[in-house]
Amino acid sequence: MLSRAATKTTATTTGARPLLQSLARRQLLQQQQHQRRLQPFSIVHNLRAVARSFEPHPFQRLPAAGRPAPADWAKLVRRSLGQAVVYV
Repeated sequence: MLSRAATKTTATTTGARPLLQSLARRQLLQQQQHQRRLQPFSIVHNLRAVARSFEPHPFQRLPAAGRPAPADWAKLVRRSLGQAVVYV
């Protein structure tokens, strides 16, 4: 008797499986169509996404390639005096 009950439930489940698969497939297609309607193709949007992917994470440390250059005070004074001469 136990084996008959097991065969009945398996037959019922296998009969319902194609119906469930077709419903799931239809729902997936509807979701894909809905996403296409909401998000039109935009080259600018895609370019911005690519540019954003190159940005470092806010908490990510930037690599230190070398020591920073020392301040060149003489060059700074010459530039400031040159600008002052132009405006005076």
